[in-house]
Amino acid sequence: MGKSHLWYTFGGTYVNAVITGDIDDDGVLEIITGGQHSDSTSSTNAQLRIWSWDGDNLSLEASREWGTGSIFSYSSINTIAIGDVDNDGSAEIVTGGYAGAFLSSSGQFRVWSWDSTTMLLEGSETWSNASIIRGLAINDVEWDSVPEIVTGGYHSTWFSPPKSERESGASSKLEARLP
Repeated sequence: MGKSHLWYTFGGTYVNAVITGDIDDDGVLEIITGGQHSDSTSSTNAQLRIWSWDGDNLSLEASREWGTGSIFSYSSINTIAIGDVDNDGSAEIVTGGYAGAFLSSSGQFRVWSWDSTTMLLEGSETWSNASIIRGLAINDVEWDSVPEIVTGGYHSTWFSPPKSERESGASSKLEARLP
């Protein structure tokens, strides 16, 4: 094993997904992490971070955190993909996870852009049907030269465990909603 770097941000932080890619077209790979962290209001907020690694130092380039804003609420990123979802020639970051409060959750995916200095939320979709996104992919599944975001996960309530007949999936086209 070459070099490793132990890092953490603060207590209650969990990384659920890691991906690497050159998302700002500078020829250097970025490290993108997604997960969650607990805050002082007993809430759990989704956390998306972009890191750079020069072989010796790990540097935080950008960080976005979000939640529902209410006490005892929760949101998290479970999966990340990179791809050009709006056909503009630049890769976007797509995150999938959930947001909710008390006994309900809603599947949520978000599309982000990064230009080496600014991370912008380009689009977001939230389902209000007690769903959780566990995986996603970006590809042209309809063979129409427009990439789709395909998600998978499950639909459940807190009172019944996830079952195979309740698996959920979706194919989404965001090109009409993105600038």
